Order: sequence, then structure tokens, then C-alpha cells
Amino acid sequence: MTTDKLLYTLADVQVLATIMLHVHDAPIFHATQNVITYSLKQGIDKFGEAAKQAAMKEMKQLHDRECFMPIDPKTMSTTEKKCVQESLIFLTEKKDGLIKGRHCANGNPQ
Repeated sequence: MTTDKLLYTLADVQVLATIMLHVHDAPIFHATQNVITYSLKQGIDKFGEAAKQAAMKEMKQLHDRECFMPIDPKTMSTTEKKCVQESLIFLTEKKDGLIKGRHCANGNPQ
């Protein structure tokens, strides 16, 4: 069995020692995210008018980009109505106090 030895120059050793000292003395930061996401109803209860505006802004963006086409439910068959994809809106408060809305499709019925 052979053992390979690593050979370092004095300069290498000094650099490694300096790095090790800095890493050892560096403060440790644990990134935490304290973001609470609210459903639309909960968000409106908590944030009031700001939540309504955030939800409207999100829906307006989807409307302006023509993501959805409105269909009158009266013209849909029972089978088509069962296949309708629900959409959900969630609200969060950003660090700067702004209320942000996010829209997503509910994947449970799929």
C-alpha cells in the first residue's frame, strides 16, 4: 500500500493557514426566511385594501397578457365544467411593506 504525500511550498502553507484562520474567525450567518403566505381571504382580512389592490394588479397583469380567455359557464357542458382549472391567489408582505400577489393554478384536481 502506498501513501501519497502532498508537498507544499512555504508560500502555499502561509496562504492555506491564512484562509483557515479567516474561515475559523468569520461570523456564521444562517439565512432564514420569515415570509408568511396568506390565502386571498386571509390576506384581505389582514392587509385590507392593499391586499385587494395587489390581487387586482396580479389579475390585471394576466388579463393584459391574454393568459386566459373568458368562457360563459352557461355554454359549457358538464364534462367541460368538471375539467375547469381552479386558480389561486396568495399574498405576502415584502420586507419593504409592499403587499405582493401571486397567482397559481390549483393542481389538486388534476
